[in-house]
Amino acid sequence: MTDKPTAERILKAFAAISLTIIKNAAGEDILRRLTPLSGLQEDILQRLGLGAALYGQLEMQAIGNGSSPSLRPASESDRKRLRAGY
Repeated sequence: MTDKPTAERILKAFAAISLTIIKNAAGEDILRRLTPLSGLQEDILQRLGLGAALYGQLEMQAIGNGSSPSLRPASESDRKRLRAGY
């Protein structure tokens, strides 16, 4: 890794990242899956002062009660409901 990478090289390092969001019939997110970070990607985020924890928050599931949503990781019961087709 270079001391001064270009924006193009940084973006290229993250080109294969994908975020999959599965929604229920009401349009609410029920599951999010994010491509795991490589060692290089973790290093880049760390050097940018962001860290892997910030990246992991993208996979947090938004749940709401009609007002503003709170965040929590997808639970095992969420995954079971998804597999069962709910």
